[in-house]
Amino acid sequence: MKKSLIVFFVGALVLAMSFSVIASIPSDYVVSPYPVGTIGETLLSAQISDPRTFNTHIAKETSSTDIIYRFLTSFTQYDPHTAELVPSLAKGWDFSDDGLEWTFYLREGVKWSDGTPLTAYDAEFTFDVIYDESVPTSSRDILQVAGQYLDYEVIDEYTFRLYLPEPFAPLLNSMPMIVPKHALYDAWEAGMYNETWGVNTPPSQIIGSDAFMLGGYRPGERVVLLRNPNYWHVNEEGETLPYINRWIMQIVESQEAQSLAFEAGQTHVSPVMPADYARYRMNERNWDMTVYNLGPTFSTLFVVMNQNPRGPHFEEEPYKYEWFTDLNFRRAMAHAMDKDTMIDQLYDGLASPQWTPVSAPNDFFLNPDVPRYEYDLDKSREYLEASGFTWDAQGRLFDADGNRVSFIMTTNAGNVVREGAGNIIQADLQELGMDVTFTPVDFNLLVNQLVSEFEWDVIIIGLTGGLEPHSGRNVWHSSGNLHMWNPVQSEPATDWEARVDEIFDEAATVLDPQERQALYYEWQEIIAEQVPLIYTVVQDSIIAMRNTVKNADPTIVGGWYHNIESLFISR
Repeated sequence: MKKSLIVFFVGALVLAMSFSVIASIPSDYVVSPYPVGTIGETLLSAQISDPRTFNTHIAKETSSTDIIYRFLTSFTQYDPHTAELVPSLAKGWDFSDDGLEWTFYLREGVKWSDGTPLTAYDAEFTFDVIYDESVPTSSRDILQVAGQYLDYEVIDEYTFRLYLPEPFAPLLNSMPMIVPKHALYDAWEAGMYNETWGVNTPPSQIIGSDAFMLGGYRPGERVVLLRNPNYWHVNEEGETLPYINRWIMQIVESQEAQSLAFEAGQTHVSPVMPADYARYRMNERNWDMTVYNLGPTFSTLFVVMNQNPRGPHFEEEPYKYEWFTDLNFRRAMAHAMDKDTMIDQLYDGLASPQWTPVSAPNDFFLNPDVPRYEYDLDKSREYLEASGFTWDAQGRLFDADGNRVSFIMTTNAGNVVREGAGNIIQADLQELGMDVTFTPVDFNLLVNQLVSEFEWDVIIIGLTGGLEPHSGRNVWHSSGNLHMWNPVQSEPATDWEARVDEIFDEAATVLDPQERQALYYEWQEIIAEQVPLIYTVVQDSIIAMRNTVKNADPTIVGGWYHNIESLFISR
């Protein structure tokens, strides 16, 4: 016996339409619940940093994924209001009683942006790519059950089946973006998949299934997305969505430039820096816009120290490796995070301290009782003394071998908040006698240092979180390629990392929510005790949108663009 979870989106809206309109809409298409708009116009936004790739399996930074996720789609998605997983490319699914066999039913009639039908063979190809170990994708970390890959097969053109070695609680959350076999198979077969869909690829060769398709890219200037005429969402009158013809994402150098572009009327939507929140609220009528404070974001902001023995600079400076792998040193650093000053000076009070890897809105999995490192430079000194660090008459800090504690700390240039956090942290570390050079760099250069070159000391960076902890397996499992302090370990370097590996492997196979919660609580306690990442604060997510953008419905789960196909611009 199988349990049915098949859900269809058309529902009551279809019943309300005339017969002639119903007949014109493919039965598996999604009907928008938003008021009918008008097709046309150009949406303008801005983002910091250029994309590094348009290849979803290579991308590791939001400057790329924020674009890729506008033209690729998965089997499932989160409901932006309830945070429940609901159908997307798959109209539904069922699973066996033992939870080991899952069958997905794809929407019939869905086409890629070039008009080619999207079928279960595209899903099969996507899993072939993910499990190809020559492709450096984070999806492979997530789509493992007890260290094993999933088996899969095409049942028919619109039916795809997965076979699990054990029950896998995060399966629906972990389904990947589906990529087009007809566009990418030849390159993959030739061993050239990692070079496909780069930033120099002609836009016409980049095929999508979401509301938009790539129209153009000029480095340092803009990314242009065009309306996908084959999109499988319609309004209640049967018109193909989206309404917007073009979406231009301007590339700007900083958050300040992003704000200035909005204030000058050059964009329709913009994140609002907390320091600007009161001023934006006062000018809602004057600027004909609405400000939305969505509450604490899913994103994190943390400090990470390089504990990778393969770091090439450690050959000349091995003592740095000794510092960063010293638990007392990391705890001393953790006590030097002045979170209250960050909240007051950088966020104008619109933020809160963060102590665990779990995102602030994720109430169920957030462990409120982990060890905390309150701001206390005296405690920092105690931890440093415990590892043999000493100070000279000028207050300069030296390790037990007489090496001056001196290192480079960096973050991505143009992010005002991260740069501000770096300045606050630098001042407190210098108060402890450390010689800290703070040097913001280009975001893509920073990511390359972090995940490829390994030649760095300390980085201030963040991750986009979510509702399912397993989605972070590529960060927390010692084999993960985003296990950034010491990535892609063949064996866990420490006992605590080995235990975290066990937790992530076990929690994925446990179906009882309370048991999963207990395991992820333990993981958070371990991370708090070992501090491989030192968490700082989480800000409120604040968005400003022009009132000319209709059907605006931003949520903390979906952001402002979850219903991008239903947004339209009224003059």
